[in-house]
Amino acid sequence: MKSPLARLAVVSAVGLVVLASLRFARRDGEEWSLAQRVAMQRVVEAQRILARTRAEEAGAEALAELKMSDAAGSGLVGVEWSYLVSTAGSLDAKVASTDPRWAALFVSWFEEAGAGPERPVAIGSSASFPALLLSARIAAEVVGAEPVIAASLTASNSGATIPEFDLWRMEEVLLANDLVEVPIRLLTPGGDGDRLGGFEDGDAERILRRLGEIRERPRAPEIATPPDIAESVRLREDALLSPDTAIFVNIGGHAANYGTGAAALALPHGIIDPEAFALSESDGESVAFGALRRGVPVLNVVNVRSVMLEAGLDPAAPADRGAAPPHSWPARAVSLAAFAFLAAILVRGRARRPDRA
Repeated sequence: MKSPLARLAVVSAVGLVVLASLRFARRDGEEWSLAQRVAMQRVVEAQRILARTRAEEAGAEALAELKMSDAAGSGLVGVEWSYLVSTAGSLDAKVASTDPRWAALFVSWFEEAGAGPERPVAIGSSASFPALLLSARIAAEVVGAEPVIAASLTASNSGATIPEFDLWRMEEVLLANDLVEVPIRLLTPGGDGDRLGGFEDGDAERILRRLGEIRERPRAPEIATPPDIAESVRLREDALLSPDTAIFVNIGGHAANYGTGAAALALPHGIIDPEAFALSESDGESVAFGALRRGVPVLNVVNVRSVMLEAGLDPAAPADRGAAPPHSWPARAVSLAAFAFLAAILVRGRARRPDRA
């Protein structure tokens, strides 16, 4: 039989587990507001429907690849290569971007910026990170702000790169299932100069034909094929920025949204306060720079894992896609198990204690 000291050590250890698990559960339960929980749940539901539709419409070769690259079944990770690929991209970053907790982060950023019914959220994105675009627009709608979106059709590796399930097909699925309310406002080709620079002629023609098809679809965006990056910036600023804009969100590295050269690389990721950021006229042209010059804060999401880590989220420990907030149910389960174990030890010890009456 174990000594009283040994029994006390076991009970103490279990007690510490109980306290730690309860503290974790309580902290996790308080971490997300109701708005953040709603946004995460909407993202989870959207991913479920996108994945189901993709399974019905994508080719067998793409689906075989996605069993490995999109193991969580987000519906928002694409194939490594197709004629829609414009530049190199990281699969790890694409997978991390599908974490539903991004929606909770966007809600907090938008609320801090004062977004709401009279203050829209401007979003500039390529098709490289459709998951981040989804989380950002759902978060904007949850806080009551209109998401004003300009996007491009081409993407880096593993973005919206499946030809039969490209960014606009995803858009149609989201709109048809009432998963988002406001459609994309402006759509351009992407590629170098936002005019399909770097694409082979045959691939560029296919992309332009696809844009022509999209123009005829219900709730179609404005389709633009700018002659150069300067015109692309102008088109985006006209579409996205207004005196009431609460915040501009740059998702990915589209030159018209983000900029080019050393000036763009100097932009920090995360929230950029226009009053605190030293901006000169020589920094070049982009929607991000234009927003800062107008006094509009910029949310620069160009390094997915770094932004997550700075926000206190571990990219290696994604949220449970079946529940929000993440990890609260495991903590509660551990707590209950620990309590049961502790109770069993105490009852057993009491049963073995000799009657000294």
